[in-house]
Amino acid sequence: MSKKYYISIQIGTEKYNIFVLGYDKTNGYFITDLSSAKGRYWITKIRFQLTGARTMIVPIDKKDEWYVTRKPKLMQHIDGKAQISGDGIRSGFFKSIKRPKGVSTESPTFNDGGPVFSFLGWGLENFSKKHEKESIIFQQKDLHLDPFLDQNTLKGDYYLFEGYYIPREAAKYIDQKTGILLYKTVALGTIPLKCIPLPSSNTPGFVGISCRRVNHGFNKTHGFSYGGGVSQGDKDGFLTQINVMYPLDEDFHKNSTSYPKELDFSFKDRVLSKIDDVISKIFKHDSSKK
Repeated sequence: MSKKYYISIQIGTEKYNIFVLGYDKTNGYFITDLSSAKGRYWITKIRFQLTGARTMIVPIDKKDEWYVTRKPKLMQHIDGKAQISGDGIRSGFFKSIKRPKGVSTESPTFNDGGPVFSFLGWGLENFSKKHEKESIIFQQKDLHLDPFLDQNTLKGDYYLFEGYYIPREAAKYIDQKTGILLYKTVALGTIPLKCIPLPSSNTPGFVGISCRRVNHGFNKTHGFSYGGGVSQGDKDGFLTQINVMYPLDEDFHKNSTSYPKELDFSFKDRVLSKIDDVISKIFKHDSSKK
């Protein structure tokens, strides 16, 4: 069974649980939100180039848009495969043709020095306040400052969490009292990471998380956006990342030429999975006879 940790922010005496991070049985990890709001999630695969710019406009291909009505989670397996999964969501891989059933990317490495996922949340009153035993709590003193942002311009309660996958050898440098590792980054300098305990004795690494306040221009009072599973660059130097956003902006999409495809598990998916099982068993039987 996977171990879960509740990533929280404390403001005054109030504590808000923003998202869950857990290690799966492969020693990879997954994240999912802890929002109490209901509605449709917008899931995309975005292509972008690393230009060094602080902001960029990222076009979204209509064939790489989906929506779900159930709570999704982003899973990053230790073999590099990343996918969207969750109860009632189409996920996994067809055994017979080795292709994803849902939304997936393949990441070349975990610990390349940069963040492997990010989670931006705002409208904190809509996140869970339930007391959780396994909590990783960020107090205001644990936040780091963005060196490129004038702190006097900060508005609202936008909090950006970034997760780094750290080689297990670095665990000896974690402060045992605070659980913090000082980590040197290219873009932000040395920042404090709250470290998630090692999942097992044979895991190659662990997740460390940073948090800072940012500005953003979303027109909803509550929401979040998280992404990860960055793929290897293609021949044109573009990377692909899975992104989840809540809520799906109906006003934006009603003026679009097409609506995102449904990713909720359906009767059709059940039939296709059965066919895939039959075909893969036939292939396996035929190969055993050779």
